[in-house]
Amino acid sequence: APGERAEIGRPRDAAWTGAVGCLTAGLAVAVDYAHGRGTRPPFGTLTGFRGGREVRPVPDGSRDLTAHVALDACAAAVTEAG
Repeated sequence: APGERAEIGRPRDAAWTGAVGCLTAGLAVAVDYAHGRGTRPPFGTLTGFRGGREVRPVPDGSRDLTAHVALDACAAAVTEAG
């Protein structure tokens, strides 16, 4: 329906799995505005920032757009990849 959106994490999962897969020693650490399945916002996490303040996520070039990362999904992707 018009106005609906979905956040698809396949590229994120592939990127994180690839980064972790390059390690031969050490630890991979990810830091972001994040959420897990239990606290995942039902309507997505897409938001905008302008002048240090959160604003509506309108893709008109007047603000930065961002979305929070499902770090539990990143971890699951690495586990599934083996």
